[in-house]
Amino acid sequence: MTRKSFIRTILVGTCMTFTFLGYVSAADSIGETPIMDMSASEFYTAKDGVTYEGGLYGNGSNSIPSGHANELTQATNNIVPRDINGNPTDSGTIGMISIGMSNTSQEFTKFVKLIEEQGGTSESLVMINGAQGGIDSKKWLDDSFGAYTTLAQRIDNAGVSKNQIQAVWLKQAYGGPQATDPNHIQTLASNIQTIITLLSQEYPNIKVVYLSSRIYAGYATGTLNPEPYAYESGFSVREVILGQINGTTGLGYNTIPVVAWGPYMWADGTTPRSDGLTWVASDYAADGTHPGAGEGQAQDKVATMLYDFFTTDEYAATWFTGNPVGSGGGTVGSVDECVNDYYTQTMVVPFPDIQFDTFESYIQRLHCREVVGGYSDGTYKPGNNVTRAEMAKFVVNAFDIPILTTGSQFPDVSSSHTFYSYIQTLNAHGIVGGYSDGTFKPDETLTRGQLTKFISNAMEYKGISTTSSGTNSFSDVAADNVFLEYIVFLANYSSDGETIIGGYSDGTFRPDVNVTRGAMAKVVMLSSKQFE
Repeated sequence: MTRKSFIRTILVGTCMTFTFLGYVSAADSIGETPIMDMSASEFYTAKDGVTYEGGLYGNGSNSIPSGHANELTQATNNIVPRDINGNPTDSGTIGMISIGMSNTSQEFTKFVKLIEEQGGTSESLVMINGAQGGIDSKKWLDDSFGAYTTLAQRIDNAGVSKNQIQAVWLKQAYGGPQATDPNHIQTLASNIQTIITLLSQEYPNIKVVYLSSRIYAGYATGTLNPEPYAYESGFSVREVILGQINGTTGLGYNTIPVVAWGPYMWADGTTPRSDGLTWVASDYAADGTHPGAGEGQAQDKVATMLYDFFTTDEYAATWFTGNPVGSGGGTVGSVDECVNDYYTQTMVVPFPDIQFDTFESYIQRLHCREVVGGYSDGTYKPGNNVTRAEMAKFVVNAFDIPILTTGSQFPDVSSSHTFYSYIQTLNAHGIVGGYSDGTFKPDETLTRGQLTKFISNAMEYKGISTTSSGTNSFSDVAADNVFLEYIVFLANYSSDGETIIGGYSDGTFRPDVNVTRGAMAKVVMLSSKQFE
């Protein structure tokens, strides 16, 4: 019997009811924009008059800052099987707990059941439901409710020591927020910070705490915790994460574990957010607050979001599945086995939106090589355009180029930029340069012409001669085109039985057309396959 059959969860009791004045009545929408969909020019004003910008990381950005990404990478690399004393050992355990109230408990329980059905986790993983019905963020801070005693009992009952607990999923609420107390966002953020501090003191090997917002609560018919407080919980989570990024007292990387976004779960009722997520009244239990337990209802939806996140996220999958995503490297044997598993359907499809896509096989191989990852919702989005910054990361991972951040820097790529290390690496190795004004323009979309230069220079760096005796067969690529030599080289270079690039049916190449994530995958896979 494998360790997978020992994934454990401990169920909890009933919820408690809170009194509340002035809650929002049940509604299909409250008219707010999900934080992940807010642009830099969109803002939310809380009841205390404080204005909050959009983006999971502020300023309309959903991209993790590079410094935080580095800390998260280091932390997740240290989530390894450990013995009861916390010493790393291949035969040890990775303990993961949930922390929260009744919604969290119900959703985590369904998440564990989904894992038992789907598999795909590390054999060392043991999951323990520490969330407790009726125990909101205030009660996790009040010893009289015994939340930490109950948590310790559940961990012990699961046969896990406190030294083996290394990851946390935390989704909390501030029960019964009052209309006369407008500081809900900051109060919940403060409570979450304190809970994390207490957990880290009791469980010294916790490396990462993943935080999620609440789901939509506009259908609430009672006084437990309606809107706009579920919506505001996302800002509370972000306050904690940005506090750590910005070095706020008590949130430093040397003070508490790394705090990171888990799946962001709020959508404005029946109004689809950018990835299509909605919450309808039939998703819920009769009170309109708790997630429904029936097939396809909110518990199932949240469980799926959690599964997709932890099995595909670039950082979480490192320890959760034992098969990390997006970290580069890999061996030919393991890649071929991974691809074979995918096509024989013995492995969960990594990205549901690539099935039957023209570029499916290329994306899948890059995924198996740990070159590409997906979005927080578990999708790959093959039709999305690629930015120059993203391309830098794909090239570094695919061609296994050593990270090097020394030398001159681009004035528009600060060290805090999400893709700084990849851009700087390509610059330091002479693989890419910038524009005539010295900038790199990381957020500019990549064109087909630029793509050929990235790829040709990376191949040359790896020792492939890019001098070509081939001819230019594209009617729209003039002799003075700045990318001519790269286009000609790749159009005449074969890999795995295909030329790396091709043109359109009308004989054009269209060097100024933007590159999609799907098309990029084909070019990157073919050009780098020999370096697997």
